[in-house]
Amino acid sequence: MNSAKPIALLLIYSFFLITSISANNNTADDRIYKQAQELLA
Repeated sequence: MNSAKPIALLLIYSFFLITSISANNNTADDRIYKQAQELLA
């Protein structure tokens, strides 16, 4: 479980970067960012 957490966080962070570059929808980016923060907590 401890090793899977950084991998999941990396996937969400990568997805966050892709959407922030390609998408104009800030609410979707905000939601992804909050999900990443929940994983870190």
